[in-house]
Amino acid sequence: MFAQAISRYGQVDVLVNNAGIFAVKPFVDFTPQEIEEQISTNLKGVLYMSQEAARHMGERGRGRIVNITAALALQPHASVPALLAVALKGGVNQATRALALELAPRGVTVNAVAPGVVDTPMHPAESHAALGDLHPLGRIARADEIAAAVRYLVGAEFVTGAVVPVDGGFSAGR
Repeated sequence: MFAQAISRYGQVDVLVNNAGIFAVKPFVDFTPQEIEEQISTNLKGVLYMSQEAARHMGERGRGRIVNITAALALQPHASVPALLAVALKGGVNQATRALALELAPRGVTVNAVAPGVVDTPMHPAESHAALGDLHPLGRIARADEIAAAVRYLVGAEFVTGAVVPVDGGFSAGR
């Protein structure tokens, strides 16, 4: 993918790691295959893509990596059984901080956005009110609100190692 992007555009300036799988169910109910799928997508995907970005951006002396994590990894909630999301996205949060330290001397920033529940096709409209109740602001996020945080981090030259909650207050606790 990086080779194609570089061939077509000459460079990669920004990587947004946004792929993810999210499942809410008790940890003991996950099959080994489901666990492997979540590890592959939610953690390995971020690591492999970030590794390629770090090589390219580090050589150029500039670039931005923004990871999409989850507010749940900042503040688990008893009513949302999602240990895999908490563990894997929490790992992404820590990887964000560690890679930010590693790449800062090379002019590359690494940050993350930690959304609460976002209005996507993953959540049917009839679930929005109940999901909104998880957030102190009383609603779920719009995709453009998450995109605005990503745009901010892409433009923020003096921000690195940050995990920015965009979660309607979810990570503040209850």
